[in-house]
Amino acid sequence: MEEKKQEDSDSFDFKKIKGWFKKSEDNSDSASLGDLKKSVKKTGIFLKKYGPLFLVLIPIILSIFLRVQPAYLPVTDDWAKDSVYRSYKAQIGSQVKLEYPNLPAQNINALVDREFESYLDQNKVQIENDIQGTSEFFRSKFQDVNGDTYLSAIDPWFWLRHARNVLNNGHPGDELRDGKWYDSFMVAPVGRVIPGDMFHAYFIAFMYKITSAFSDVTPMKVSFFIPALIAALAVIPAFFIVRKIAGNFGGFIAGVIVAIHPAFLVRTIGGFSDTDAYNVFFPLFITWIFLESLETKSLHQRIGFTILNGFLIGLYAFTWNGWWYIFDFILAALVIYTVYYILINWREHGLKGVLKHNVVKNAIMIFVAFFVVSAIFVSIFTNFGTFSQATIDFPLSFIKLKEVGITTVWPNVFTTVAEQNPASLTSVINQTGLGSLLLFFIGLIGLVLALIRGSKAEKKIWYVGLSSLWYFVIIVIAPQDLMLFLGLVLIPIILLFVQSILQKFELKDAKLAIILVIWFVATVYASTKGVRFGLMVVPAFGLSFGIALGMAYRYISKNLVHLIKIDKTVARVAVIIVLLTLLLYPVNVFGSSYRNARSHVPSFNDGWFNSLDKINNEATPDAIITSWWDFGHWFKYHGNRSVTFDGTSQNSPNAHWVGKILSISDEKKAVGILRMIHCGQNSAYDILVEETADEPEAIDILNEIFVLDKKEARDYLNDYGIKNTEEILKFTHCDPPEAYFIASDDMIGKSGVWSHFGNWNFNRGLMYNTLKKVEYSKDFSKSVDFLEERFDMTEQQASNTAYEIQDITNSKQANDWISPWPSYQSAERNCKEVSENNIECEIPVQNQVITFEINLETLDTNIKGSDSRPNAIWIATADGMDTKEFEGGIGLSIVVYPEGNVYKSFIAGPEIAGGMFSRMFFLKGHSLEYFRSFSFQQTVTGGRIYVYKVDWDGDEMQSLDIFKQPEIIMEEVDEIEEVAENIEVNETEEDADNNTLDDVNNTDDEVNESENNTEDI
Repeated sequence: MEEKKQEDSDSFDFKKIKGWFKKSEDNSDSASLGDLKKSVKKTGIFLKKYGPLFLVLIPIILSIFLRVQPAYLPVTDDWAKDSVYRSYKAQIGSQVKLEYPNLPAQNINALVDREFESYLDQNKVQIENDIQGTSEFFRSKFQDVNGDTYLSAIDPWFWLRHARNVLNNGHPGDELRDGKWYDSFMVAPVGRVIPGDMFHAYFIAFMYKITSAFSDVTPMKVSFFIPALIAALAVIPAFFIVRKIAGNFGGFIAGVIVAIHPAFLVRTIGGFSDTDAYNVFFPLFITWIFLESLETKSLHQRIGFTILNGFLIGLYAFTWNGWWYIFDFILAALVIYTVYYILINWREHGLKGVLKHNVVKNAIMIFVAFFVVSAIFVSIFTNFGTFSQATIDFPLSFIKLKEVGITTVWPNVFTTVAEQNPASLTSVINQTGLGSLLLFFIGLIGLVLALIRGSKAEKKIWYVGLSSLWYFVIIVIAPQDLMLFLGLVLIPIILLFVQSILQKFELKDAKLAIILVIWFVATVYASTKGVRFGLMVVPAFGLSFGIALGMAYRYISKNLVHLIKIDKTVARVAVIIVLLTLLLYPVNVFGSSYRNARSHVPSFNDGWFNSLDKINNEATPDAIITSWWDFGHWFKYHGNRSVTFDGTSQNSPNAHWVGKILSISDEKKAVGILRMIHCGQNSAYDILVEETADEPEAIDILNEIFVLDKKEARDYLNDYGIKNTEEILKFTHCDPPEAYFIASDDMIGKSGVWSHFGNWNFNRGLMYNTLKKVEYSKDFSKSVDFLEERFDMTEQQASNTAYEIQDITNSKQANDWISPWPSYQSAERNCKEVSENNIECEIPVQNQVITFEINLETLDTNIKGSDSRPNAIWIATADGMDTKEFEGGIGLSIVVYPEGNVYKSFIAGPEIAGGMFSRMFFLKGHSLEYFRSFSFQQTVTGGRIYVYKVDWDGDEMQSLDIFKQPEIIMEEVDEIEEVAENIEVNETEEDADNNTLDDVNNTDDEVNESENNTEDI
């Protein structure tokens, strides 16, 4: 009865409102007052009955509102306003400078601002029209021909392509091989078996079939809104889980946190149609149903809940391969709770007696049933192997996710994937607490408060106070040792359990508290291993935070009524207002989330669409697209061709091979590597390793034959003593399919990564891999012997190397030891002529400006004011590329090339300065014979995209325009003029200008327009 009263108190008692009108009662008409009382009473009854529904709808609506913002791209209005204002100010500024040439800059700026304000007042309509038109221009660059905003990021295009396959083929795969569906667009030309976690692709196709029956939509538009739908539904279980412990207000807060948490919002914003939304939705629903199965007294309901939960586990496994964590959490929570219950009661009832208790029997029954039913549904949706690995293999593989050189000599790409970058404990705490240590602190208190409702511990509010002080000290001290921090967080909770066992009182909500603590601690740990996993802590934090504020609301409002004798409703409203301010101050969580949602734009735009659509329209069906892996899903969907590797196959040998292509200056070797990839991926290496039993040796052999023709390669392999020569040549010197290679500006920032893998030292990889094995790590002399024998080292060299490896304690150090991280250190900068054949190039490097003095004839180069030199200089000439190396360089090389009437330059690590990417991107293909320019696009954000078609024969060298013969340049100019004339002729015909422009790419007018628009952003 007491518990029932407590639950009833979770809702506002609107009948008490009548007390507010007490003073006016004597002066009012009794009939009117009676009607008012009846209305208030009816309203109170209605809200009391349906209040929870309204409270859960608020965060649902808030969640949807935030996530649909990118559909309308409101940030383009800000861009447009800024662009138009700056344009007008620039015009006014030019006029002011003409009239007052000697006026100081400060005075000019003040005068410009004043004149602009005056102009703005007089021409509001014109300026507003300019802003609207400019905004529409910007917006159109992020939308397709239907006016639908492109999907965000990269992975959503992976799912959309497979959803397209579901609609076209009835299955996510491209083709059927030996009874299995294959994705033939991945790791071309080999392909990959379709994995088992394809629910999202089916769901997109399913939702498209439903919505297309009622409106004219595309699969992309349907996919765009799916994350908003799933995220909104995730609010429901959060609300009802917390409501059971902390009432309606606590449930409301939990729902709001789930709806607006930045870590969840950014991964489920409109257009980010990946599996992240399910990683909050499924765990919350599974936890909710699990708790209901433990609470219900009906056997039929318990069985029904358990079957439903097993079904959801199976569906979750069909959705994401990390499904196992919530499954393991629930099993662990059941075991811990059962042991806890036995420890409380065994002294009084004996072990046999306790085992007969319904609580224990129900827990064991649910454990077994949940395990079995989950096994069945996971096996149905995926396969039994997926389930069998859930308890041990998957958790261990997560821990070892980013280890380097332990099981293979090949690099581990996961160490450099942005979303899997490790995060510091401080950043995890800050992100989890929505940017506020106070909110994280409240979340920790919620873990303790989850344990004390309805038990003797509830009377010991002092324990909450001590726990709060303990958590405050932890946050102030901020220990950076992860395990120490998590251990300190657990101490108050463990002590409360110990006290409960010793004093024989049961913690009423121990079941939820146990799973909540496991969830919170485990996901904080996971978040430090990869920034993507920060999403997984959101449900646990939302529940804990909701419990904390819900319990605080109950306790404070109840005591306010007794302490200062105010109306109960007034007290509740006052407490709610105060507690809600925690979401507004010191950090405005609502405002921050709205700004993030409003400013979101897709990374895909028309520049990329035009580049890939040209491939789609002109490439042969079996053509293969190669670039760094990040945008592989874009290439597959819009280019509609297979790719070398992508975001689901990045941790493969291709990371080395493609990185090597981008890094090296030997174009013949680069095209030889690409030929091998397009003939059969890494198959040639696999055959060589099987025969030589030595990974670095196999790599060395391949590097030798890449530059040889087929006959020369055959002779080399035979002379080397290789037996499977013809089988190897089948995968290195086949007749390759048509190929395209893409170099884009994003790859500049990623250069440290692809060059690291491209320059991977397999000898060092083998050294590290071998010496870290147990039999070597415990026997130093054995390590030295191995190095001497395998790598022909002296004893001193071997000892030094063994000591170096011995000192390596983590994957980052291993990565650094095995391979460098060369990168581009500057953007392109204009050089100035100081005398005939002498130029100076000023380049900012690490907060300082370095001036390179260069003699264009001798290529002698030094750093002005010192004796230092670069490692090398590369310069573009009419004959290709010239280079000169210097001893004792500064660790950087400089590249110089003419453009117009000036020389431009940039600096980079010596391993990549004169490499293929430098030539493809900065030098626009100059000096290349095997990679022919296919298209160029400049995006609305200023990015550049160069697409090259591979000429396997390499018949002719490309040159910068400045080196081309005048007649060739005139031919190109004539072609452009002819196209322009055609455009003018067709402008009078309806839609003809659009059709003509579709056939014309990268004219000077288009590029200049794009550059101007980019400058305006």
